[in-house]
Amino acid sequence: MKRFLFLAMWPGVAAAQDVPEIVVTGRGLADAPGDRAFDIVTLERDRILSSASGRVEDVLRDVAGLQQFRRSDLRSANPTSQGITLRGLGGNASSRALLLLDGVPQADPFGGWVAFPAYATDRLGRVRVTRGGGSGVAGPGALAGTIELDSATPADLAPLSGSLAYGSRASVDARATAALTRSGGFATLSGAYARGDGFLPIVAEDRGPADRAAPFEQASAAARAVLQVAAATELQANVSAFTDRRDRGLDFTDNRSEGRMPASGSSGVGRSAGRCSAISRPAPLPADSPASGQGARRPR
Repeated sequence: MKRFLFLAMWPGVAAAQDVPEIVVTGRGLADAPGDRAFDIVTLERDRILSSASGRVEDVLRDVAGLQQFRRSDLRSANPTSQGITLRGLGGNASSRALLLLDGVPQADPFGGWVAFPAYATDRLGRVRVTRGGGSGVAGPGALAGTIELDSATPADLAPLSGSLAYGSRASVDARATAALTRSGGFATLSGAYARGDGFLPIVAEDRGPADRAAPFEQASAAARAVLQVAAATELQANVSAFTDRRDRGLDFTDNRSEGRMPASGSSGVGRSAGRCSAISRPAPLPADSPASGQGARRPR
């Protein structure tokens, strides 16, 4: 009798061992084989986190040929001067490169500017820069090239982590991330806050009575969820928001930028013979972005 039960149970054990393993990656489509025809630079997470300033715009300076309008980072420059371009087209306030976050366009690639404070480096897993307008899958807006930001996954993040830094000029930089992994999906949550009294943008020999320090205050938050809906299909959703307030060190030059992305999704990420991706973007990220509060509306 015992021998009969053992033989009866054996097929069930074999069937259980044949169940395929489901791996949730939280990435978009895999890099296409044809990408080898393009000039692509990839910055992995280790390089992103090694930036001393912790700013995306400073990380991108490692890419040869990528130009920004201002050499100062986005704690002091006017938001409308945050343009990025490639292919030697010359740095100017109007972007000529398309910025994507998990496949979702983030800014107008022709004449728009990028809200870099919305993208904290600790929530990014990879930055991929494609030089040239031949990246047709990104759409006709990729005039000079494409900059792809990939969100970090639980494999990159600790279940709970945070950092707090305090420095001169009453500067504060605080960040926190959390990751939750469950069978068939995961969720991540991150937030960042930075402020400071700023420095005087004008060199000492050129300063006048009206010149003073340029303070700043910036904050951002993002939540992301990925769900495995089929053997080769994932459903992704992002919710993010940011606020950015700066001063150019002169009265009537205060400026404010605010943005939110209620939801963005990517579904149908196939990993078999077929490749497809569907993206939904209800609203662009820079929802409210006046160039200045009371004074001049042109970048200084």
